[in-house]
Amino acid sequence: MQRSSWLGLILIAVGTIFLLHAVGILPEPGWIVNWWPLLLIAAGTRIILRKPDNLTGGLLVIALGCLLLADNVIEGFDFWVAAVPVLLIVLGIGIILRPARPKGVHHTVSVAFGGREGTLTDELINATALLGGIHYTVTSQRFRGGSVQTIFGGIELDFRPAQMAAMEASLDVETIFGGVEIIVPSDWSVLVEGTPLFGGIESKVYPRPTTETTPLLRIRATVIFGGISIR
Repeated sequence: MQRSSWLGLILIAVGTIFLLHAVGILPEPGWIVNWWPLLLIAAGTRIILRKPDNLTGGLLVIALGCLLLADNVIEGFDFWVAAVPVLLIVLGIGIILRPARPKGVHHTVSVAFGGREGTLTDELINATALLGGIHYTVTSQRFRGGSVQTIFGGIELDFRPAQMAAMEASLDVETIFGGVEIIVPSDWSVLVEGTPLFGGIESKVYPRPTTETTPLLRIRATVIFGGISIR
């Protein structure tokens, strides 16, 4: 299903809930405050279904949604006590079950809690920021694409030292209650696909004609209560 279809379904569902409340069929929508983490669970499921090789990121989003939901609806549940062991278990499951890498292609998987700085050198990248901010400099000279997720966190990716393996690479960007900043080389062209939901996408990259000699970074964006900035 395309991103625009997902956005349309979400808006229809939200509008239907408030309409049913307005005509007296549903009670006061205060329950939404407790049950909103279901959106995170749905988003994590969507990540896994749409991109199975990003299993770890999807499982982390689902786990975070389950923890927040339990914190809201189960009396005496302590989010912070349960968060660390649950997320460690999810990381272990993701490592065991993640699909095999394509032969001959180097693949970086990085999950960060809190702050971190580092360098990504491989052809495919998969970075997740959870409850914190990270900065990565991408130095791969054969960059092919990858995926980035932020959940209550932020990621800054600096591609200025990088080179593409071909004339086009695709980067899936998912941000939920977070932000992503992407810095590209001056000779790259950028095409952004996606519609934000209660968020925004801003590109400061000057439009330029895409030719056979112009590398194109195609960004497929999903934004829920967050933002993406490209410069």
